[in-house]
Amino acid sequence: MQDPKVSIISVFYNREETVEKSVRSLIEQTYKNLEIILIDDNSTDGTLSQLERFCESDPRVKVIHNQYNKGFTVSLIDTIQSLDAKYIAIHGSGDISLPERVSKQVDFLEKNINVGVVTVGITNRPVNNVFHEVHEITLKHLFARNMINHGAVMYSKEKYQAAGGYNPFFKTRQDKDLWYRMALVTKIYFLPEKLYTWIKQENSISTNSFKNPQPSLLSEYAKFLAELRSDSKKTINSDDERTTSLLFNPKRCSRLFYKELFYNIGKKQYENALRNIDLILIIEDRWLRRTGLFLAKAILNKCT
Repeated sequence: MQDPKVSIISVFYNREETVEKSVRSLIEQTYKNLEIILIDDNSTDGTLSQLERFCESDPRVKVIHNQYNKGFTVSLIDTIQSLDAKYIAIHGSGDISLPERVSKQVDFLEKNINVGVVTVGITNRPVNNVFHEVHEITLKHLFARNMINHGAVMYSKEKYQAAGGYNPFFKTRQDKDLWYRMALVTKIYFLPEKLYTWIKQENSISTNSFKNPQPSLLSEYAKFLAELRSDSKKTINSDDERTTSLLFNPKRCSRLFYKELFYNIGKKQYENALRNIDLILIIEDRWLRRTGLFLAKAILNKCT
């Protein structure tokens, strides 16, 4: 009997210097029934040509070239909907999957049919290694901390579809939103064996999250929606999610903005600080505080 098919997806944008080692780690997986889908999200450097080299030497490799920059979330949505694999594995561009990663994840999912998502330990990121044994990750765990590295997961396509898949509203933190919804339809497990290496990218959204309040807001919004689903046991229409204001909790939003404002001022990242002020002004309704923000904006303008 043939092993179940796995599609492993990696989305690249201007990462030509990371392609060789990252893709090579996928080709060297011990699991055989594997297709490797490499997406170039309309890069402006030599990423596409670097990816295409692998098609010539390995028939399992398929390169998709986006004709415009779709972004990570939409690239995944468009690709996954056409796949016939039983399991989907994500691999962060530039990251390294150790040889046994796919094999160990498939083996666990096949032996535990009530589990729809499985992640593994990270060789160099303690925050994703919170358990020292095979352990279920519940919605409560996820609310406390996102302990799942997006690039290290494998999930059942059936359960992915049951949860509604990635939501295009979430340009970032799309993984958090998906795990929250997956936790309501299936079990999520952590395997402690360290089978994935995360490579820090200086110009990535996660690395620069303090410079932009959007990721923090989207994290809070995803949690807010998950709490609604968990409490009411009802499905929230995806169209409602796109139109619901991010200002669902003005006090919380304000606190996040101020935290990042002071961080950026401390780092002398004045353009980012000005962006924070403009966003705070949208939600602040206290006259004295607004006056102070306009004054701070005038001062920061002189620094840029």
